[in-house]
Amino acid sequence: MEVTAALAGGRWTDHPDAVDPMLAAVARAVNDASSDAGRNALLPIAPWLVIHPRAGAQATAAAVVALAGRTTLGAATGRHADRLARELAAVSAPPGQRQRSGWQRHRRHRRAVRVMRRAVALLGRQGDGDGLLRALLVEAVNAVRLLDALPPVPLSALRPVDVATLPIRVQIHTPDGSESMHYHVAVVLDRWPVPLVQAWTARTAELRGSGGDVTQPAAAG
Repeated sequence: MEVTAALAGGRWTDHPDAVDPMLAAVARAVNDASSDAGRNALLPIAPWLVIHPRAGAQATAAAVVALAGRTTLGAATGRHADRLARELAAVSAPPGQRQRSGWQRHRRHRRAVRVMRRAVALLGRQGDGDGLLRALLVEAVNAVRLLDALPPVPLSALRPVDVATLPIRVQIHTPDGSESMHYHVAVVLDRWPVPLVQAWTARTAELRGSGGDVTQPAAAG
């Protein structure tokens, strides 16, 4: 998420504004459940996480949580899988009359995030957990892209990336007391691995074609 925040040009945070909230939640969960080597393998997906589907946050949340549940239940067995199936059924049920307020929707969203995180953690404990988690994140991105009638992420953009360093440009913003100091970051594009640069270039072209708002990070001066 921090790499994605730098690509999109924004605050240094694992909750970047440029990523749909539920997609960001599943990306953080996958990252947390992966090994060190598995986390490095997630980097090629970062450029494709920059997306806010026109279908809206509720549609995205439903698609991502259902995907995480189906994927995990297809790989896991035992009492933990049984519990997950019950929880997934509960959060997938249509909201009742009493769940239409903003507070109730927020509570339902938080519950869905907890179920999704439990599914991801369970998936990560299966054989080849890193591979299963990476595949889940790619499928989640594609599920969200489908909501915008976009094609799946090209496989060529997901090939492994050899990363030593990922230089970023940092500016410190100190507001006038209305909020705390924060870091604004952008990638030093001409010093990033070529596959990541190519993937980000392809994604920014998509965003411009769809009328999306995107900031192209500057090269090193």
